Amino acid sequence: MLIGVIEGANCTMKGNGADIRDLRVLRGEDGFVSAWLPTPEEVAAIVRGAPVYLFIFGDVHPPVMLGVKQE
Repeated sequence: MLIGVIEGANCTMKGNGADIRDLRVLRGEDGFVSAWLPTPEEVAAIVRGAPVYLFIFGDVHPPVMLGVKQE
């Protein structure tokens, strides 16, 4: 996945400059929303039925949601 910039982004989550890039997010009352863009290879895999994985680092699983922007 490629890091996208969500419409209305109003905050930057700073990366460490080496391994982790900055992430532009939309910060609201309920938390943060970021945008991710699948590569052409990932789109093809999804079309073939491949799952999308959500990785949570650490030992606590915060509430999360995955979705697709509807035009």
